[in-house]
Amino acid sequence: MKTNAEINEDNQQKQQAVSGHVESVVMLPCPFCGGEHIKMTSHKGYQARMSPTGEVWSMCCYDCGATFPNRYKKELLVMQWNKRAS
Repeated sequence: MKTNAEINEDNQQKQQAVSGHVESVVMLPCPFCGGEHIKMTSHKGYQARMSPTGEVWSMCCYDCGATFPNRYKKELLVMQWNKRAS
């Protein structure tokens, strides 16, 4: 099991690897369970009608079920997921 210092160092390295392109971004682990089965999905429902792109994006940890609120841009969702607090 990793120490908190090792986990923080890993997270900092992952954040530094973010290049601005969502496809190449490594999601940080879930702040609640440390799981790495994170999935980003787009939705075209009621909220998407107000989106300029016609869709909204959400994030979910498939290890514990933690979710992150919808965002209109996937780049914004990724950036905020990687900066969130537990």
